[in-house]
Amino acid sequence: MFVKVCGIKEKFEVELLVSLPVSHFGFIIGVEALSEDEIDTPRAKVLIEYLRSFKKKFPIPTLVTHLREYRKIERLVLDLGVSFLQLQNEVSLDLIERLRLRFPWLKIIKAIHVLSYKNEVIEKVRYYENHVDYILLDSRDSFRMGGTGMTHDWNISSHVVRIAKKPVILAGGLNSSNVLDAVLKVCPFGVDANSRLKDDRGYKDPRKVREFVINYFRALAARRQVC
Repeated sequence: MFVKVCGIKEKFEVELLVSLPVSHFGFIIGVEALSEDEIDTPRAKVLIEYLRSFKKKFPIPTLVTHLREYRKIERLVLDLGVSFLQLQNEVSLDLIERLRLRFPWLKIIKAIHVLSYKNEVIEKVRYYENHVDYILLDSRDSFRMGGTGMTHDWNISSHVVRIAKKPVILAGGLNSSNVLDAVLKVCPFGVDANSRLKDDRGYKDPRKVREFVINYFRALAARRQVC
């Protein structure tokens, strides 16, 4: 079970996720594209410490970043003490291998943006998959590297799941209304949601998050017959 809620900014959102069977939540730090969910390192440290005060195994804090410079990413990992890192931008294999050597325990998620050309997506998956722990398939537009609220072509994602050597996490426009269809169509290892779970203020809506998690687990039960 891998269900991640990304873009956490406030303590009440931490409390919400701790009360639900969510495995990971994401802090967005260091962006190179538009994002309303970016927070700074001191704020992330406060929220992670608050999470750890609950003394629960889950959810696991995950650093989500657009950064591509080794020293900056290294500093964030050290400052936050995280064990999961999501690289949302295009990065070099050398950077990933340096992170591997520096932090042997670090689990690395590499985001791949699914555009309209299947072969380009497959090429990127092949490029990264031997060097990371998870592949995350996300949507993007001209302004955002994630958090677009848009779905992408699940036919491409389904094909990637079938051929990838590493577990595949599905993201991009997921919510309580489409997560069941997405899981049955794509058969991913896990799911990741953000913008479609927000309220009008831009924070996580408790009802939307709960319904999303409930429907994800319904999808897990149903997919045993199709995946």
